[in-house]
Amino acid sequence: MYEQMWDLSACMKLLKQRFTQWYNRRNDRKGTLWEERFKSVLVEGRRESLAAVAAYIDLNQVRARLVEDPKDFRWCGYGASVAGQRAPKEGIAAILNAGQGKEATLTEALALYRMWIFGEGMIERINAEGEPQVRPGIHPERVREALARKGKLTGGKDWSHRR
Repeated sequence: MYEQMWDLSACMKLLKQRFTQWYNRRNDRKGTLWEERFKSVLVEGRRESLAAVAAYIDLNQVRARLVEDPKDFRWCGYGASVAGQRAPKEGIAAILNAGQGKEATLTEALALYRMWIFGEGMIERINAEGEPQVRPGIHPERVREALARKGKLTGGKDWSHRR
């Protein structure tokens, strides 16, 4: 079983099978719980591709309306990097420096990534009640504020409580 931990597809298959068996026993039912199989996609190459996938992941909690700002979600790489964890900061820097001639510092990379995810997560259309028409995301006014600050967070806030 431990060999399967290093193969994501095999691990997901085993996890889904065991959870389905447990759930079916508990609820006296039969059959599968998921229609489609687990999918994994290899992302490599250009910086834009890596950053788009990372932004998609870091924006999931915003679109699920769990938080208004991705930095406030404790269990994402961006939130951990804002909280001061070095490894997530280095990951963001690696994504943004991929294929670039000039290497951004960790602080610069974090600011650039914040501008990227705010741009990616902006709500395109808002109805008369101020609600997003297409999908939840970051309000355009908050995007403009983040871009005006060049991705830098407002001072005086301590994010270390999320470590």
